[in-house]
Amino acid sequence: MSDPLSCPEFFRNPYPFYDRLRAAAPMHQVTTGSGGRPSYLVTGYAEAKAAFTDPRLSKDTALFFASRPSGRNLHPAVAHTMLATDPPEHTRLRRLVTKAFTTGAVTRLRPYIEHTVDQLLDALPKDGEADLVAGLAIPLPVTVICQLLGVPEDDRVQVRTWSNDLFAAGQPQRIDAASHAVAGYMADLIEAKRRTPDDSLLNDLITIRDEGEQLSDDELVSLAVLLLIAGHETTTNFIGNAVLALLQHSELLARSS
Repeated sequence: MSDPLSCPEFFRNPYPFYDRLRAAAPMHQVTTGSGGRPSYLVTGYAEAKAAFTDPRLSKDTALFFASRPSGRNLHPAVAHTMLATDPPEHTRLRRLVTKAFTTGAVTRLRPYIEHTVDQLLDALPKDGEADLVAGLAIPLPVTVICQLLGVPEDDRVQVRTWSNDLFAAGQPQRIDAASHAVAGYMADLIEAKRRTPDDSLLNDLITIRDEGEQLSDDELVSLAVLLLIAGHETTTNFIGNAVLALLQHSELLARSS
């Protein structure tokens, strides 16, 4: 299978390539990472569904890296999040976390998000070219996540820097250092919330219980880091791709305005 990342046409329109993959076979062996680790790309719906429910397959990355030392020094809170656990551990964590993610908690953030978007858009150049990714798509998600977690205003620039460093492609030492810095910061922040509770999601996660269980300190740190990581890249890419799609399809842009 040829490498699509080396083809500019793939980035302009990846879907014909995906169609060819599905037509050829529902599963393809690929290599990933700098070490060329073998893996499998599943493109068929039925096959993907079967893989997700097969107990012989595991998401526990700790088991994988324990058997294949990589020489990396990622903090466990980054290397082994809730997304990299199997049932029943995953089920327990998901049940506890769901209790904190209420509709009310998200609704309370809406005015803050709208205000932040307005500020970022107002700061873009009024004339000439404007970088929507650098000016809006990148700073917005991490700013909102900091507000959600109750990160003090004075610390947010540093947290944004660590968050950006976690995605420094091709710079493993920089990524590893950022993982320890942000995990250490989140551990300190959790301790501060225990001493002085507030209305942040992080405080809600500290206090939730289910049948006598609650999240451990390590699990809290891991979840806080996961929120920072998961919200950063996915939302940034969504904003950029959504705006590009609107610009490429004038009928959709007219309908949205």
